[in-house]
Amino acid sequence: MNLFYLFFYCSRVMKFASGSLTGSVLFTLTSFQSPQGLTLDNAGSVYAGTYAGVFKYIPASGNTIQIISTVYWGVNRIRFDTYGNLYTGGYSSSNINRYNITANNC
Repeated sequence: MNLFYLFFYCSRVMKFASGSLTGSVLFTLTSFQSPQGLTLDNAGSVYAGTYAGVFKYIPASGNTIQIISTVYWGVNRIRFDTYGNLYTGGYSSSNINRYNITANNC
């Protein structure tokens, strides 16, 4: 089992293998996009909520893409439901947003 860590002040998402004291950087964002929320999907992709939206790290390719942008006050809460819908909660808002990202239907 792996441990995933948000390093907010360095804008990094890191991965630590089970039993390891040394982690590896999965991706680094700009300071404006500091990661605040983190979740994984069933395929092992890592999703980070930031001030600028939601980013997806794809382990097979090593690529990071922005899948949701311009979210009001950023995203610090991020979770999937059993149907694959992505839910986000804003930093300073009381809104909860639902996105069907598998159908590219936000």
